[in-house]
Amino acid sequence: MNKKSFIVGVWLAFVSVLFFVSNSSAAPISPSGGIGSKTWDLKITGANYGAAYLTFSDNGTDRLITGYVNVAPGRGIEGETIAFGMTYVYGQWSYDGKNRVIAYLNNEPTDDVRFDVTNLVGVVSKNQTKLTLSGQTTYGKLKFSGAVAAALDALPDLWTVVVNKKESEMTFVEIFSVEPSGDLNLYYMTGWAANRCLVGSALLSKLNDLVVTIFEAEVPDSSDCADVAEGDWKGYSAYGKLNLNTLEGNLNIGAEEGDTSKKVTMRVVME
Repeated sequence: MNKKSFIVGVWLAFVSVLFFVSNSSAAPISPSGGIGSKTWDLKITGANYGAAYLTFSDNGTDRLITGYVNVAPGRGIEGETIAFGMTYVYGQWSYDGKNRVIAYLNNEPTDDVRFDVTNLVGVVSKNQTKLTLSGQTTYGKLKFSGAVAAALDALPDLWTVVVNKKESEMTFVEIFSVEPSGDLNLYYMTGWAANRCLVGSALLSKLNDLVVTIFEAEVPDSSDCADVAEGDWKGYSAYGKLNLNTLEGNLNIGAEEGDTSKKVTMRVVME
């Protein structure tokens, strides 16, 4: 298995999110207006914090949604499992009686943690440049807001990440090699730390929002990374702002997989 398929396989084992919306004063997503063929760069707040790239398409027969999200836990319902991580999503869309988009959205059936959107409603601004979505998951409400997506300047391929895990009062220095995934503004991360192997994803929004999800496994020697079993990986995620001038960012919302009460703070320096 190559590195790309391995990393995607690790990510797809751990994630979940959801949407739903309304705003009767805005224009609908309309194929005639070109909105239905655009990719949107969306900020996510609420039960999750993160970013999404969603494409609404209409070929005259099928109206489809494809895309991907990368999220950290936010203000979710107490006692519910709050999803985090990166996952690819897909769905279909149509119109309701008020000429708004209605849709469903979910991720791959094999994903352990579900990302099922049962009711998605969307509207765009009158000038058709901004999109707002709001919705609900089993663990709380979400809001999506943003604009038409664009390719951003490429990020450097070497990152230093300082991770502070407040629950255990441990600090880790992690060094990553980073490469473009082939999807818009999404990066693959492969890294090392003291007796740890690391893989992950980073998604950058043109609002300078950066979402990082990292899975780690403890090993005696980093050369043993290829032998790590899938069940031995544990994840954490963080969300914050990246200063594109200094290429530094502070990310301070996140969780370790299996326990969303464990907060994680990251300091990211790119060179």
